[in-house]
Amino acid sequence: MRDLINKIRRDDPQAKIVVFSQWSAIVNIAAKVLDVEEIGHVQITGEMTQKKRATNLEKFQFDDETPVFLLSLRSGAVGLTLTAANHLILLDPCLNKATEEQALNRIYRIGQTRETHVHRVVTRGTLEEKIHDRSQRLDRYVFVLLIF
Repeated sequence: MRDLINKIRRDDPQAKIVVFSQWSAIVNIAAKVLDVEEIGHVQITGEMTQKKRATNLEKFQFDDETPVFLLSLRSGAVGLTLTAANHLILLDPCLNKATEEQALNRIYRIGQTRETHVHRVVTRGTLEEKIHDRSQRLDRYVFVLLIF
């Protein structure tokens, strides 16, 4: 994630990046990594008050010194408009495709003026990689069936 964020920011210094994980613990670990790298960020997890969530959302949307927004899928997949972002990083595969699609729709919606990019982080040599590979093949198979 760190390397990907650094590459995105090198290629586009104005980039705004939303990072999703299913797990609040992973969001907290990602925040610590970004602290070490001195990359400005805010986060929303289920434990936060509504006021703190609103403050963090506003900071991400309007503060140029805050290029990264860390969210857990449950707390950030629904009801947020994040059109300030043009990159989405999914740190772990979501077993519920609808929830993942909702997360994607936070940045790609009416009001978005920039090209958007989605990056999936998959750990090599894990069950996660096998699930991802099968899911990709299944998606292509369903797409081919829809054409006919």
